[in-house]
Amino acid sequence: MCETGLENVRRLVPRRIPNYDLEKCHKAEPLFQTVPPVTLFSSLKSFTFRLWDEERHRLVGFSHL
Repeated sequence: MCETGLENVRRLVPRRIPNYDLEKCHKAEPLFQTVPPVTLFSSLKSFTFRLWDEERHRLVGFSHL
């Protein structure tokens, strides 16, 4: 697991989880298991999202205007 993903655990309870327990805590928390990982493709795809659609509650591109 990359260090960036493990830092999400640290943000929940800062300075209470030692580095060697971060991965174990990450795997034990169901919230982190439902979040899909960011891939190279998904990060490039995110450049098309610019606006927040209040009705759909999601990010949309300028083409929705």
